[in-house]
Amino acid sequence: MHLTEGRWLTPGSNEAIVGKGLVQRMENVGLGQSVTIGRNTWRIVGVFEAAGSSLESELWMDGPLMQNAFRRRGIFQSILFRAAGDPHAALSQLKAILGEAEAGQPPPDPRLTDPRLNAVEAQREDDYYRKQAKLVSDLITILGSLLTGIMAIGAVTGAMNTMYAAVSQRKREIGCMLAMGFTPEAIWLAFMAESLLLSCAGALLGALFRWPSTE
Repeated sequence: MHLTEGRWLTPGSNEAIVGKGLVQRMENVGLGQSVTIGRNTWRIVGVFEAAGSSLESELWMDGPLMQNAFRRRGIFQSILFRAAGDPHAALSQLKAILGEAEAGQPPPDPRLTDPRLNAVEAQREDDYYRKQAKLVSDLITILGSLLTGIMAIGAVTGAMNTMYAAVSQRKREIGCMLAMGFTPEAIWLAFMAESLLLSCAGALLGALFRWPSTE
């Protein structure tokens, strides 16, 4: 991340910096303005960018003061850090350390003896947000599948009614074909081929009209 406007907040003060994405989406959250969160009012002294990541939707402030404002002194819900070296190696090492602590073995760092660390889970940032969005994603998938099924049944029913109406209006044509010697099976196959051809043509036209909006 890097600052695009203003300056970095002063530690120990009621100052904050805000992500560019949050400034664009919300009113009265910009450089020089103030927001009231918890029991404190924070003055925004800087705006930062973070390469379009989710960090741009956050408001950053002094940690101890923020915990005091929400009466959560000494408690953290999550910790985000950037590995100095290979992130995959750092993640594997951190999982190994936490795994040893969870298994009851002597941890390499005495500070890991805190039993509250048993619930700590190490994961990549994208995996974390994917897990957070899974519940909503599953709900949307279920509702979308249900709605798609209902619409598909309605579409098939409408197509069948249209087909029946088209056939009923061509009774004279069917009678002429029977009189000319065509078998009922041949007539049935002819109508099925005609309906399938029209359905394919309609599907192709629908796909062509939909194609520009997918790019």
